[in-house]
Amino acid sequence: MNELQMIAEMLDENPSERTVAEGRERLRGAVSGGRAPAGRRRRFGMPRWPLGLGLAGAAAAVAVAVAVSGTTPPDPAPQPSAQDLSARTVLLAAAEKATTTPDAKGTYWRVKTLTALPVTVGPKDNRYTMERLRIREHWTTRQGREWVGDRLAGARPRTPADEAAWRKDGSPTRWDLGVGDTVDRQRIHLHTAPRPGTLIDAGQTRGFSIGERWLTFEQVQSLPTDPRALRAALTLTRLRDDKENPDRANPVPPEAQAIYAAQSLTALLAQVPAPPKVRAAAFRALADMPEARSLGRVKDPQGRTGVGIVITNSYQGATTTTRLIVDPATSSVLSSNITAGRDGARIDKEMATVYLEVGWTDTRPQPPSLP
Repeated sequence: MNELQMIAEMLDENPSERTVAEGRERLRGAVSGGRAPAGRRRRFGMPRWPLGLGLAGAAAAVAVAVAVSGTTPPDPAPQPSAQDLSARTVLLAAAEKATTTPDAKGTYWRVKTLTALPVTVGPKDNRYTMERLRIREHWTTRQGREWVGDRLAGARPRTPADEAAWRKDGSPTRWDLGVGDTVDRQRIHLHTAPRPGTLIDAGQTRGFSIGERWLTFEQVQSLPTDPRALRAALTLTRLRDDKENPDRANPVPPEAQAIYAAQSLTALLAQVPAPPKVRAAAFRALADMPEARSLGRVKDPQGRTGVGIVITNSYQGATTTTRLIVDPATSSVLSSNITAGRDGARIDKEMATVYLEVGWTDTRPQPPSLP
């Protein structure tokens, strides 16, 4: 029995209609501010963090941007499986599948994600954490023309303990988070109810982002198909000066390149229109990382079954953990969760993303709809 057959048995192929319905209901509950039913909870783009800890813009997602998320970061508790497959086995199986997946056609490369960002609110003697849900949708042509859809999808307590504290606070539906760090210095407010969606014509852009660099469609198509060469190319993408934006080029120290490589490879797989052989190389490059381990079978908020992969890296006393849910049968990244912190278990920064829709489409850009 080969790896793909083993994984198919472990994942039990398609989830039942009931499982899918329950997953969708959990996601709807998260977006509407309601409490998800008891049971498993979880939650494109990889956050663009300065190495280790920084979060460039609270909602920035490099969006290891994996298409719309849901709710709380998964407790990725592995479910029992017939086969105890290693992360390397799973990633190599995904690489094999990626190699045989034909390129799709369409006018726009579309990535729709729902990210969940923890926000601490409440009075000093009763602090609690809400998850700010945000839908982002990007349409990009091969020539680099881009439209960006944005919609704040509400907020909900992160855990049962947070819900209890929120109720003790009178179950508020709006919070003033203070002045933002944007140029207009507008005040930021958190709402439990979804806000209207918007669509912006961003015009001509530089293409597709991986890490903190931009690549044209042609550059993405010509990325190396050898795993080591691809990892080196992505690192050089960050190290090499950007002639248009020279101030953005901050070299990655050698000891931090493992963190950057993991996040860049994830971003490529989750939200960039890379050709099949390049995607396969990215999976193989992740498989070569000794830090990667498998969590076994897990489900995302929509009830989709995949295999959880965790990659943990340390740099200057900080630990960054990248958690992915991958469907090896389709070579798709279903969701991602990136945390960074110091002092062992403490988490200082976190960004979670579920990929709802990723791929080529002829559907014209429009404001994001709620799931």
